[in-house]
Amino acid sequence: MTATEHENWKPGDPIGYITSDIPDFEMPPYEGERYEARVPDTLELQERARLALHNMTEATDPQADYEPYYIIGLRDNPPVMLHTSWHGATLANYMESVPLMRIMTGSEQNSEVDRRWMEVARCRAPTG
Repeated sequence: MTATEHENWKPGDPIGYITSDIPDFEMPPYEGERYEARVPDTLELQERARLALHNMTEATDPQADYEPYYIIGLRDNPPVMLHTSWHGATLANYMESVPLMRIMTGSEQNSEVDRRWMEVARCRAPTG
């Protein structure tokens, strides 16, 4: 996408990728045993991971391939969410962290986001 195309892009407009031919692939299941346990009142890493997973998948724009919002103005009236500082290299950080948090928590909340990120990453991958 050129700089001019990027500036003129509006939510819902098609997004230009290197290739439009996305090969089929299977989403691997998140395997493992799930159970509930009573634990002492301490910092629960599982709960922190659940909250982080919620934020990383909920604060995204479904009209822009679930691109995360990086600027959130809660003091604005009305509040605003922007993704003007998005850098494609950051997607890899999300794609690494979210599955690990899913393993920790057993959560499948917003799993459609992971799938779309994978599809987008396959579009952007260099061909050889």
